[in-house]
Amino acid sequence: MVQPRLPLLSALMLAGALLQGCGGGEEAVTTRGPRSADLAVDSKLVTATNDFGFRLYRELAATEGNIFFSPVSIELALGMAYNGARGSTRDAMARALGYGDLSLDAVNGANAQLLQLLANPDPKVDLYIANAVWARQGVTFDTGFMERCRTSFLAEPFTVDFKNADAANQINAWVKGKTRDKINEIVSADAIREALMVLTNALYFKAGWTDAFPQGATTEAPFTTGDGSKLTVPLMHRSGSFEYMENEQVQMIRIPYQGQFVGMTVILPKPGITVASVAESLNGETWKTWSKSMTPQSGRLALPRFKTDFSTSLKPALSALGMGVAFDPSQADLNGILPPDATSERVYISDALHKTYLSVDEQGTEAAAATAVIIGITSVPVDRFEMIVNRPFLLAITDKPTGVVLFLGSISKPR
Repeated sequence: MVQPRLPLLSALMLAGALLQGCGGGEEAVTTRGPRSADLAVDSKLVTATNDFGFRLYRELAATEGNIFFSPVSIELALGMAYNGARGSTRDAMARALGYGDLSLDAVNGANAQLLQLLANPDPKVDLYIANAVWARQGVTFDTGFMERCRTSFLAEPFTVDFKNADAANQINAWVKGKTRDKINEIVSADAIREALMVLTNALYFKAGWTDAFPQGATTEAPFTTGDGSKLTVPLMHRSGSFEYMENEQVQMIRIPYQGQFVGMTVILPKPGITVASVAESLNGETWKTWSKSMTPQSGRLALPRFKTDFSTSLKPALSALGMGVAFDPSQADLNGILPPDATSERVYISDALHKTYLSVDEQGTEAAAATAVIIGITSVPVDRFEMIVNRPFLLAITDKPTGVVLFLGSISKPR
């Protein structure tokens, strides 16, 4: 029986739910069942997105409490921004996102196929993904950039006046609608007032278990938290055949949703082993290896019934992953968003915001995610240094054409 102990490695659950059915082949991942047999996605993108998720998890794990995010939502929003990145900024984003040697066309093509693969994975599963480009009113944007967002990411284009508070209302209403009222706000009016563009992703998921947990079998039971304290939680119980794997570190189980293609993967560290130590060993390849190691086995599962939400700025974590240059208004180069030579000012990412919702009960799971990548542009020359004259100093008054020093002195007690 899988016993409740340490916190669930919950960031992995949505990654598993959305990508478990898309992570097998070496060259390409193809569809099965009701999905089109002609669709395939480069497995390099799936592995890269999963690996990015695990690395991002380790950065976000510094925060206390539950951690739950969607690597897919974040990758899609940043993937759109990547289309405007140039030079060292593009290189840094590629390293952070794990794109490796994938060309821009390959990244866009794989994302386009992934969106098609994840659309309606099964009639019994409600999985909806949407992207949008919110562009500043009165600005001309690069037609190639806008077209790639439309064709590869199926992004809806909107033109808004960011200085008007209603712009935030429009974006938040879009997110609320796409996430079925689970995420009501992703941006504030102040956060986007000076924005050049906002790139958004919204993701909604709802599915019932293939075999529901019997309602009457749920009991109140202790749950040991990460700091060793005890909580009393409703614990759901079910016996049956599950895809299961166990090694010296963890127990790992996949609980399928109706239709079998999508499932929740739960990783439980063995007693004495922390979630953090397990997360350190996880990457895209490890995930693939562990997933392939699972085999059908009979057993008994006890899983908490719970709800949680998560909200964060991704800027610190993405910077720690090596993407800091994209957020630096003095160094970033996302000017590919604009027509060539449109401006001498720098286009950069001012922030990347992410919110999620998760509910797990006896019948199934409901989850939602939203990401907003806020693009800014420098409107004045960026300060490249700071000099605060707050101690004795020398001064000279000079005539520049001749170079002659008219006055010279030092000030030790300005009054």
